[in-house]
Amino acid sequence: MFTTANPTGRGFDGSTGDGILLAEKTGAQTVDMEAIQLIPLRGGRLLNYVGGDIFVDSSGKRFVDESKGVKAIGEAYLNLPDRVFWVITDSQSQKSLDLDAKLLSGTVRMADSVAEMAKKMHVSPKVLQETLDRYNKFAELGEDKDFGKKIFTQKIDKPPFYFGREQFDIHYSCGGLKINKKCQVIGKESKPIPNLYAVGEVTGGIHGRDRLGGDSLISCFVFGKIAGEEIAKKQKDLK
Repeated sequence: MFTTANPTGRGFDGSTGDGILLAEKTGAQTVDMEAIQLIPLRGGRLLNYVGGDIFVDSSGKRFVDESKGVKAIGEAYLNLPDRVFWVITDSQSQKSLDLDAKLLSGTVRMADSVAEMAKKMHVSPKVLQETLDRYNKFAELGEDKDFGKKIFTQKIDKPPFYFGREQFDIHYSCGGLKINKKCQVIGKESKPIPNLYAVGEVTGGIHGRDRLGGDSLISCFVFGKIAGEEIAKKQKDLK
């Protein structure tokens, strides 16, 4: 699995956890290390809003409420046996600026009919048509009887259809070194390790098991300021 810092796997990703590994050698505790935030970034989704696309699995059937947050959709994706996740929209939707790039790269493809799209997706045309028909009926009613979706901006029935496989990359680790309110790293017997401070993404337990977008920057600034003040205070006391 790639990361959003290195989405192609060909670049440099400096976030390798070296700081955590070094601190652990001094006896540092970690917290929430299994809390990994995933995000769809490089695949078939073309919309920056909810209600104009549909998510289907390798059989051509829906598997989640498309209006759910990234965490819920990511969990549903991870529960798919083969983790094949297609995104479908049509000519009516307002697509993002990366449409041309995704079409040129083949990440997103076009089809003039559901049957053509199903063939390119290697799914049953009958199943895919039934999925779209049922979804469009829900869109008319404003109620999704399968997954509870309530946000619809359109039906998906006007060719050409745009479709592509989506995937999730590692975006953020909510886990890391356990710290106290002074940013001191906590070691054995839950006591601070002398002269060891940690802030930012190397820490854990700040966001819980998920985080709001941009919140990691706030934690870097806030805890960075606290750590700096604590270190300066200690240096002053030593003089």
